[in-house]
Amino acid sequence: MFNRSSFGLGGRFYGGFWQGLPKLIRSQLTLDAEATVELDYSGCHVRMLAAELGVDLGAGDIYEVTGWPRHQVKVAMLVLINALTLRSAIGRIALDLGGGAGRAVRLIAAIKARHPGLAGAFHTGAGLRLMRLDADIADEVFARLLRRGIVALGVHDSFIASRKNEGDLRTETRAI
Repeated sequence: MFNRSSFGLGGRFYGGFWQGLPKLIRSQLTLDAEATVELDYSGCHVRMLAAELGVDLGAGDIYEVTGWPRHQVKVAMLVLINALTLRSAIGRIALDLGGGAGRAVRLIAAIKARHPGLAGAFHTGAGLRLMRLDADIADEVFARLLRRGIVALGVHDSFIASRKNEGDLRTETRAI
């Protein structure tokens, strides 16, 4: 699926029923009656953005911001990467997390203080461009696995394969 009439924006693989399943349910999927494993690229877009900008994210959890629950920081960071304007980011974060615009503004300020090197790239719409890059990565992972005779399912920045193929999946997701 591409965006804004451009093959350079978006490009993720969409449509599989498994993509809309909660992670807990996905963990129960089988492939050819085999148990599966799901591996993901942790903080994919944040890390890609940092690499582009030459920013060192430091040690520890990139979604750890003092005084804020991790899941709220993660949602807000993804909104900040995808939003086209600060105003739209504030509105979306307020809607997604509740607490009004003031709370959203405080969370954004805390995230920018935690990751000052990324702040200039927030609310610029970079997310669609990063989706194109992660789609290219996914395409390469699928191709490498298929050359090994392994079928995998994609869930944006994660891959599901038979548990017996976990070693090959780890190898190919790290190779890119």
